[in-house]
Amino acid sequence: MLMFCKKYCIHFVVTLTFFLVVNVGSIHAQFEGQNSNNETAYVQNEVVVKYKENYSPSQIENELLQEEVRSDSLIGTVQNIASDISRTVQREDSPQEKLDAIETIKQEIGVIEEKVVASIDEVVVYETNGEKSVQEVVAQLEEKQEIEFVEPNYIYSIFKTPNDAHYSKMWNLPKINAPAGWDITQGSENVVVAVIDLGIERNHPDLQNNIVETKNFTGCPGEDSDGHGTHVAGTVAASGDNSTGVVGLGWRVKIMALKVGCNGADITLAAAISAIDYAVSKRVNVINMSMGGAFVSRAMADAISNAVQNNIAVVVAAGNSGGPDSDQLYPANDPNVITVSATGPSDELAHYSSYGNAVDVAAPGGNPPGGSSTCSSTGSDCIVSTYIGGRYVALTGTSMAAPQVTGLIALLFSKDPTISVQQIRSILETTSVDLGASGKDPKFGYGRIDVRAALDAVSNTQSPSPTTTTNCQQQQKNGDYNCDSSITMSDFESWRKDFIRALSNLSFFEGWRSAFQNK
Repeated sequence: MLMFCKKYCIHFVVTLTFFLVVNVGSIHAQFEGQNSNNETAYVQNEVVVKYKENYSPSQIENELLQEEVRSDSLIGTVQNIASDISRTVQREDSPQEKLDAIETIKQEIGVIEEKVVASIDEVVVYETNGEKSVQEVVAQLEEKQEIEFVEPNYIYSIFKTPNDAHYSKMWNLPKINAPAGWDITQGSENVVVAVIDLGIERNHPDLQNNIVETKNFTGCPGEDSDGHGTHVAGTVAASGDNSTGVVGLGWRVKIMALKVGCNGADITLAAAISAIDYAVSKRVNVINMSMGGAFVSRAMADAISNAVQNNIAVVVAAGNSGGPDSDQLYPANDPNVITVSATGPSDELAHYSSYGNAVDVAAPGGNPPGGSSTCSSTGSDCIVSTYIGGRYVALTGTSMAAPQVTGLIALLFSKDPTISVQQIRSILETTSVDLGASGKDPKFGYGRIDVRAALDAVSNTQSPSPTTTTNCQQQQKNGDYNCDSSITMSDFESWRKDFIRALSNLSFFEGWRSAFQNK
């Protein structure tokens, strides 16, 4: 199940169910068969399916169309016959046989409606007639040779306690050295940040000039009935120097508002990956998603990997459980994202912030005293930003920390449009203020971000060479076996082939050793 947790961290929880116990502003999650509302953790009668490459429905239909076009000429007919003979020799099904196999699969599970939710690699959602449970459908499809993976259409649900609206001093911006950074750049209008959230109030006085597009991936109307997305957007890019309200970290960059959920309603995995896919198609620079959960979704992993391969930085929150569990949350533990923990006014780890080896950097998220979830009357212990109704509200959580890292990355792209995600990671690692244990640690990662130091480092960054042995070796240690700045199944396959090849070589030399030993 996917959920926005208390203090506004969105938790992407995709186990069978979710149960919450709230205690002094912190969240403890227990995973069972159903959530606390006796609702299943996925959309009833829906599954997310990805076919193997040679069984891609759109590819098959295109092949059939090409065959039909060729059949209008003698040469084309001969070509079709030759293709049939070649497939027969290679024992490969024809496009029509593949299409028939897919139709048989759909009939077996009772598909009544289908839609493509990700154009890249073609991920589809099947709605079934309900004669079989989701678990039965998943189990049945996992046995099909035509299918690469299948999973339930997991859902998000909202759980939050908003604070009273108030405006206060934005202590977090001086803390991360933002004013000094603005001497270099306040952001470029050519840089776009996709905020995948519950929507954004487009006509907010501090946002209306910076929102370039809104898109709704849900069935509910309205822009933002919740306030979370509007708050996140303001932290990233509320207009600055306009004598109004607050200022965002990148106050000249643009925002793409991608709505994937409604207030009090479920947010499907399909909506989330559709939004990521859309952001990639629009060539945004950064994606902000404060999502996390206990199960790795293949569809989500593929969508994130595709974004990074297109040089789009993906920023997520570490979680709000207040414990060392970020390594068990996904996508917080995805090697392709930048995971952010939250700090308070004195650079302390916020009492609610999750932590673990997955944490890359930290940023201010607020830290009300005494383990409270309620901001003070001045808001001096929380993060102030834009809110629905044209208002300004102080909130606290890792969802407030993550967009500050997103805003910083937008400034880095503004200063150098050619910068790579790999370079951005390196800059964040080397310029953040080291907190806690020396070096990278589970609570703060490489440290709390420093805007000016990061921007100063841009001009000193050399374009990485994929052929540099040292760089590639370090990337391989981090799981990027192909040294392409993204970790995918192809990295595992490359590792596997190399491992097998190495074993083969060892066997060869073992044969020589045995031969000499027997003499």
